[in-house]
Amino acid sequence: MSHDDEVDPRPMLLRQALLETQRKNIGAIVGSDANSRHEIWGSTDTNQRGESLFEFIVDLDLCICNRGKSPTFVTAGREEVLDLTLVSNSIAPLISDWKVLEDHSFSDHRCIGFSLDEIRPPTNIIGTLGKQTGTCTPKGSVLLSEIHRRRNPCVDIFSSGGNYALESSCPLTKPKGRGRRIWWTLELSEIRASVRRPFKKLVEAGQLMTGRCTGWGSPCTSPR
Repeated sequence: MSHDDEVDPRPMLLRQALLETQRKNIGAIVGSDANSRHEIWGSTDTNQRGESLFEFIVDLDLCICNRGKSPTFVTAGREEVLDLTLVSNSIAPLISDWKVLEDHSFSDHRCIGFSLDEIRPPTNIIGTLGKQTGTCTPKGSVLLSEIHRRRNPCVDIFSSGGNYALESSCPLTKPKGRGRRIWWTLELSEIRASVRRPFKKLVEAGQLMTGRCTGWGSPCTSPR
């Protein structure tokens, strides 16, 4: 979502996708750089964008996974909770251990991690005929075993696609020339310039003999 101060219209594409998952009885997980502030998910205050997004969340029966007030957006002059993890109400019990990670994300937005349980505990029910006791999977659960089976190939495809995009847009190049030494500073440049000027004058006046040393412990040789 854009970071403008104005309140954006409701994201219709996301709404349609979530309504489709509800119609097919499939759970959904949404990771969003919402750029919206609300104290409900740990922001320092609440703005109009946050109120609008909160109404959207309630309207679609979503659950907010954020816990605590650890900032998800960090710059030199600002820290704020702007990133949300939303899930369908039907699979909210499967989400646990939500947290903001300390790993480097190479961005001003920090990484977020959480656990997704693969097996949902069965619920005991009593049948209407003969009062037989049995177990069933609660309505609205997803086929997590199928998700697990397909997850690794999907991760490989996503990773290879990301690496290909990175290498295509930022190809590796071999630096030309000797390059700048990382230990060289502006102060050293000024000292070098201040020493070279009087050194050159002494050489031109014949008051200094120039030469070169061949190694440690060996005498210096001078041109004839």
